[in-house]
Amino acid sequence: MGNINWNKVETIVDQVLDLPQSERVEHIHQVCAGNEALKGEVTKLLNSIFDSEGWLDDPKEFKEGFYQEMAEDAENIENSHSLIGKTIGSYTIKELLGEGGMGQVYLAERSDGTFEHKVAIKILHSARSSPENIRRFKQERNILAGLNHPGIAKLFDGGITDSGLQYLIMEYIDGKPITTYCKDNNLSLNERIKLFKKVLSAVQHAHESLVIHRDLKPDNIFVTSERQIKILDFGISKLLEDTETSPGHTLSEGRMLTPKYAAPEQILEEKVTTATDVYALGIIFYELLSGKHPYDLNNKSYFETENIILNKIPPAPSANTDSWGKQHRGTLRDDLDAIALKAIDKDRKERYRMANQFLSDLNNFEQGLPVTAQANSLTYRAKKYIVRNKLSIAVTVIFLFLLISISIFHTSRLTQERNKAQLEAEKAVQIKELFSEILQQSDPFTQPERDITLSDVLSTGADKVKNSLNSQPQIKAELLGLLGGTYASLGNFKEGEELLEEALSLDYPLELKTERQTYINNLTQVGRIYYRTGRFVEAESAYLKALEMSKRLHGEESGNLAGMYISLASIYREEGHLLKTEEFYKRAIEISDSTHKLLLATSLGNLAIAYRDQGEYEKALNLHDRSLKLEYEVHDSLHPDIASGYNNLAFTYQQMGKYQMADSLHQIALSMRRKLFPPDHHHIASSLVRLGLLKIKQMHTVEAENYLAEGYQILQQKLPEDHWQLISARGGLAVSRAMQGEFKENVPIVEEAYQFFNDRFGEDDWRTREAAAALTNLYRIWGKTEKAEFYSDKL
Repeated sequence: MGNINWNKVETIVDQVLDLPQSERVEHIHQVCAGNEALKGEVTKLLNSIFDSEGWLDDPKEFKEGFYQEMAEDAENIENSHSLIGKTIGSYTIKELLGEGGMGQVYLAERSDGTFEHKVAIKILHSARSSPENIRRFKQERNILAGLNHPGIAKLFDGGITDSGLQYLIMEYIDGKPITTYCKDNNLSLNERIKLFKKVLSAVQHAHESLVIHRDLKPDNIFVTSERQIKILDFGISKLLEDTETSPGHTLSEGRMLTPKYAAPEQILEEKVTTATDVYALGIIFYELLSGKHPYDLNNKSYFETENIILNKIPPAPSANTDSWGKQHRGTLRDDLDAIALKAIDKDRKERYRMANQFLSDLNNFEQGLPVTAQANSLTYRAKKYIVRNKLSIAVTVIFLFLLISISIFHTSRLTQERNKAQLEAEKAVQIKELFSEILQQSDPFTQPERDITLSDVLSTGADKVKNSLNSQPQIKAELLGLLGGTYASLGNFKEGEELLEEALSLDYPLELKTERQTYINNLTQVGRIYYRTGRFVEAESAYLKALEMSKRLHGEESGNLAGMYISLASIYREEGHLLKTEEFYKRAIEISDSTHKLLLATSLGNLAIAYRDQGEYEKALNLHDRSLKLEYEVHDSLHPDIASGYNNLAFTYQQMGKYQMADSLHQIALSMRRKLFPPDHHHIASSLVRLGLLKIKQMHTVEAENYLAEGYQILQQKLPEDHWQLISARGGLAVSRAMQGEFKENVPIVEEAYQFFNDRFGEDDWRTREAAAALTNLYRIWGKTEKAEFYSDKL
C-alpha cells in the first residue's frame, strides 16, 4: 500500500469521471495495465464516490453495472463493431460514430433504395440492458418524440432489433461542437451571440415541454455547416413533474456526468430545476465570449474541482480572455459581463430561471435596451435620473403650449367680439400672470436644489387656480379643465376628476359660445375619466349630455360631434353592445369631413375594432389601413394616435392567429409609447398587457410574465380593483406562471377572472371565452382532464 502513488490514483479517477460512461472501463484497463494494486485503489475510490454522491437515478444499479463492465474486460467494446453491415428497419449500419451513455451511436443509410437518407442509430449495449436502463432508454425516446424544434435533433423511429437490442433512429447531425465551430470559423462576437440565441430558443422549447436536459455542454450542442444548431443526447434528461411539496420546476436528482458544466446544486445533490440548465448554458456562453472556461480546472483533482465550483467567484469574461477574447474586451464589459455572470450565479434564485429570460436579455443587449442583469447598476440609475430630469424640461414646454393656446384663443375672441375687447384683454393678462408664477418654480437657476417634476408643477398650478380667479368663473373653469385634462392624459385620473368636477360646478352665465363650449369640453373630459376607470354608466351620461349640448350649439351634422359619437361607441363596445357600437362609429364617419381628419382617422380605426369583435377581419384590416394612412397625413411619425393605431392593428392580427405579425406591431406600439409617455402611463401598461397575453399564446411564458408583471404593477396604481383590464392583467400573469409549473397557486386566479368576465359581460364575450380557453389549456397541462373538459364546453 505504501508504494501506491496517490496523486496518480486521484488523477486517474478525475480522468474517468470526465469521460463518457462507455469509455471509462477501457481507460482504467489501459492506464492500470499490469498494476492490479493501482487498479484496486482506483476502483475503491470510485466506489466511495458512487456511494456518497448519488449518481444518476439509482446509484446502486449504476455501481453494479460499472463493476460488471470492469469484470467483462474490453470484450464488449470490441463487439460494438460487429453491428456494422447489419440492417435495422430500412437502414443499414455503415460505421461507428461514437460511444456514450449506455450504448453506441452508428451512422446508417437507407437501404430500400427509395431515396438517400442518412440517420444516426443509437443502440443500448446488451451488457447495460438492465430493466432500469431500458426504462431510461425508452424515456429518452418518449422525450424526443415530444420535442419538435429545429434546434433539437429529431427522433424518427425506435424499437427492438431481432437480437433484442433497444434502438433509436435519430437525425444524423454532421457538425461540430459549438465552441469548436466558433473557433474554427473565427466567428465574430455578434455571430457567436446570434448562434447562442438559437441554442437558448431550443432549450426554452424543451423547458416549456417540461423537460430538463441536465447535461448541456459543447459536445451535446452541434453546429452544422449551415449554422443550424442541434442539441443532442437527452439520455439523462428528466420530465418535470408538478408536486404538492415542491414549488415550480424541481426534482431531486444526483450529479450530471460532466463536472465542468455541473451547477452547484448538482454537486450538493439539491433539487435540479430549469435554472440548472441555464447554469450550463451560462458556462458555454462564457466560453464563447472569452474563449476560456470561468474556472481553471486543468490538472485539478475531483475534490479541488468541486470546491472551486462551489466556492470560487468567477471573474468577468472581459477579465478572463484568450487571444480572441482580448479583441472584444471593450464590448464584453458591462452588459455582456453582467449577463454571463448572472447565468452562472452560484445561487440559482439569482440566475435566469429559464432560457427565455436569458434570451430576452440578449435581445435587449442587441437592441440597446436595458438588461435585467444590470438593473441595479450605477449606470442604469444615472440613466433613470436623466429621464426624470427630461420631465422637468418638458414642463416648461407643456405650460408654454397651454399659455400660447389660451392666448390665441382669447385673441381670436377679441377680434370677433369687439364689444368685449376689454374683458378679453383682462383675461389674457390674468392668464399670463398666473402661468408666469407657475412656471417660475421649474426654473433651474432660481430653484437649483430642487428636482422639479411635472407632478409638482401641476399640483402647484392647480392650487393657484383653485385659490384665485373667483371673480372670473369663466376663466377659472377653463383653466381647471385644462389642468384636469392634463392630469387625465398622464394617467392621474383621481386628481383630474377632482379638478374637472370643480370646473363643472362653477356657476357662471352661458351666454357666449366659448363659455358653453368650455362646459362641453369639461364634460367630455370627465366622461373620458369615467370611461378609463370603468364607470361606463356615468361615462355614457356625461357624453350624452355633451352630445345634446353640442347639437344645439353647432347643429346635428357638425363634425364637432364626431368625437362624442366615437366615445359613446367605445363605451358600448366595452359593454358588449356590438351592433350599437358599429352604428355610432359609422355615424362619426358620416359627419367627419376633410377638416376633421383626426376624427375621421379615429372613427375608421374604432370601426375596425367593432368589425374585429364580430370576426370580420378583412373589413377590419382595410379600415385599420385607412386609419393609419390618415394619422400619418396629420401627425409626425411619433404620436400617441399612431401608437394606438399600431396597438389596435396588432390585436386584430392576434385575434386572427397571426402571432408573429401581431408581436412585431405590438413591439412598435410599445416602443412609441415608451418614448411618448412617462414610465407609469396607462397606455404603456395597456401595451405591456397586450404583449404579455400574446407571448402566452406563443408559449413564451417567461417573457409573458415579465411584460404582464410590469403592466399589472402600473394598472394597480391607475385603475379601481374591479376594472376589467386590471382583472385581465392579473389573470394573464397567473396564466404565465401556471404554465411554468406553478399550477396550484395561479389557476384559481384565472378561474376568478373567468367568473368576473362571465358575470360582467356574459359567456359569449371575447374576454370570457379567452379565460375559458386559458383554463382549458392549463387543466390539460396539469393533467386534470375533467376540469379541462368543463371549460372546453364553455368555448
